[in-house]
Amino acid sequence: MNEASPPPRQPAIILKLGNANVSLTGPWALFALALVLALLTALVSYAFMSGRITPRSLVSPLILSAWLWLLFLFYWSAAALDPVGGSVGRSFGRDDRHDHRSPIVPPSNSR
Repeated sequence: MNEASPPPRQPAIILKLGNANVSLTGPWALFALALVLALLTALVSYAFMSGRITPRSLVSPLILSAWLWLLFLFYWSAAALDPVGGSVGRSFGRDDRHDHRSPIVPPSNSR
């Protein structure tokens, strides 16, 4: 008998705000993502237009540190998507060094 396999899971965007857990999929997820990106774009453009952010302020030491942290965050977020770790990892020979030890077995209470 062939059992029907469940449909493959599609990636979903999950929006978490504090303790609220809102799960959006499909067109609603894309709409929420577009809305957040539009709000961020509007905020940054307002800051530039009002003179609060200047091109010179984007290369200050504090902002450069923030850029490095963002790059670090994006890199590790992308690396975390691959749980295997790609082709780089521990070699099997490294784990074989413990094979010479005998397993610890509790003593038998049989008489």
